[in-house]
Amino acid sequence: MRRSFTKQKTIRTRILGRLTGAAAALLILGVPAYGASAGIVATESSPLNVRSGPGTAYERIASLPKGSAVTLNAFADGWYAVSYADGEETRTGYVCADYIEDAGGREAVVQTGGGNLNVRAEPWGEIVGRLAEGSEVLVMAGDGGWGRVLYQGNRTGYVSLDYITYAPENQEMEEKYPAIQLAVPAYKQFDSRWGGLTVGQSGETVRAVGCTLTCVAMSETYRTGNMVTPRYVVTQYDFTASGALYWPSWYTRSWDGDFLEAAYAKLAQGIPTIVEGKNSRGISHFVLVTGFTGGELTPEGFVISDPASYTRTTLADFFADYPVYVKRISY
Repeated sequence: MRRSFTKQKTIRTRILGRLTGAAAALLILGVPAYGASAGIVATESSPLNVRSGPGTAYERIASLPKGSAVTLNAFADGWYAVSYADGEETRTGYVCADYIEDAGGREAVVQTGGGNLNVRAEPWGEIVGRLAEGSEVLVMAGDGGWGRVLYQGNRTGYVSLDYITYAPENQEMEEKYPAIQLAVPAYKQFDSRWGGLTVGQSGETVRAVGCTLTCVAMSETYRTGNMVTPRYVVTQYDFTASGALYWPSWYTRSWDGDFLEAAYAKLAQGIPTIVEGKNSRGISHFVLVTGFTGGELTPEGFVISDPASYTRTTLADFFADYPVYVKRISY
């Protein structure tokens, strides 16, 4: 967790264009008031496993058929936190993002004036479910007064849009600051492939002080379209005697009064932002902002990749441990 300094340095790269993708921050499990989207299971044939945690080492707790819809609540390190129906209960778990196609959807609320809203297999068709007043749904498509909705995690059907209200208090902000997610790879400084490497002449390892160079590795992989790992940065970039990275010449440091606005502006340009914060002991740490979940600009809405943590996944998480904002850095 070293501070870094600027130095004019040229490293040969080849820009292949930016990647695209859809994701959201790994916030809390369950359906939040705003921020969820619909996903479609895109396995080749077999059902998709739902696990108790974000990884194959976690227990398999359910499965989802190919082509079925599921509510995507959050994303981190290649895994979605999802909601799915289990009988009359709505449960939560994790699925591998490689087998999910993000289908978007608009969040809305059922407003019938008190009664239940019929859910049908098709417009004017058989009733397959009912939604109580105030139920939250994702409207996946709409035509002729009918909308296909996703509800209770992974149930779908058609409802009359006359009884659906889109969140008015959030709509203006969502239009001004729509969700963005850049498909940036997630590297960890403690990864065994490079965690034990010594940084420059400092005697310190990537595991101990490599948050800055790991952020740069993620950012450069996204920028160039080539795999730029922390190992590559350690061997090809320059460092001070104490192990601080000399920033590449194409990166700019900024001290913004409203850095959330500035960070969002960069995301809108397709550019991730490195953010430095300090804790109460004056120790700096760097994370990479890779997305925004939409709506009001708050730290909770910004998605980060933290080189030192799997659990800090938003700027709010980061500032809880490193509350003093120092600067942001981006190309």
